[in-house]
Amino acid sequence: MQQSTAEQQKKSTDPLFTALAVILFLGGFYLAGSTTFLTGASGFVRFGVVVASLVASTAALWPTSHRTYILSLMRGARIEMRKMRWPTKDDAVKTTMVVLLLVAIFSIVLSIFDWILTSIVKALL
Repeated sequence: MQQSTAEQQKKSTDPLFTALAVILFLGGFYLAGSTTFLTGASGFVRFGVVVASLVASTAALWPTSHRTYILSLMRGARIEMRKMRWPTKDDAVKTTMVVLLLVAIFSIVLSIFDWILTSIVKALL
């Protein structure tokens, strides 16, 4: 079977659009993290630049054969978001207390180890 010329042309431009999408995506992260380009910009502006680069790179990939993968990813994300169960207030409070308790215990244990090792080093010197 022969492919139509439109499909052949589409496949021949896939690498070009893919490279453009990668450049747009990485360029957005570079600009958002740049200290010279966005000097003094708020975090919201930097986040906006990253989101804009993501949208631009997705738009660059749209005419390629990657479109089916992008749509499949979006559908899968939507399905998984529907399955998500948010914790109740009681669950959130309980797990937060457990985390705080564990942080306190680990900080005490690490402080004791630090004190012991400091004492050993001082005794040796």
